[in-house]
Amino acid sequence: MKEVDNETIISLCKKAALSPRKRSHLNLHDALDEDLQRLLIALQPGTYVRPHKHPENYKKETLIILKGSCACLVFDDNGTIQSHCILKAPGGSYICEIPDLHWHSLICLEEDTVVIEFKKGPFISLDDKNFANWAPQENSPDAAFYLNGLQDKITNC
Repeated sequence: MKEVDNETIISLCKKAALSPRKRSHLNLHDALDEDLQRLLIALQPGTYVRPHKHPENYKKETLIILKGSCACLVFDDNGTIQSHCILKAPGGSYICEIPDLHWHSLICLEEDTVVIEFKKGPFISLDDKNFANWAPQENSPDAAFYLNGLQDKITNC
């Protein structure tokens, strides 16, 4: 049996805070080829999750907030935000499902944010064709500017 307790969450958040990417993952599935991928993701403000999509049908992503808050965004093919929701624990929306074959991203809005992600397996590593060409690369100088622009757009909706 697997268990996720408060110490696990605290440790994952510390790893995210120390990571150059400002996020950390903990797989709950045993193998990358499992039919259902389940993982905890700890995020810190400033992490940049480049908009991407999964090329497979029936690969919806479900996110459940455990701690903190984040925004889930869905984009059209030109990079315009089509919809977004704010996940916030406690007291906000708790679950967001991202449709398959849609560009999407996350924005961390609070320190030590933790979500559980579920999606159909097996895990397939994303490559350049799965990342939006209208969004800057993760380590580019424009990434922080783009992220701040997205955050401004969702706060002003």
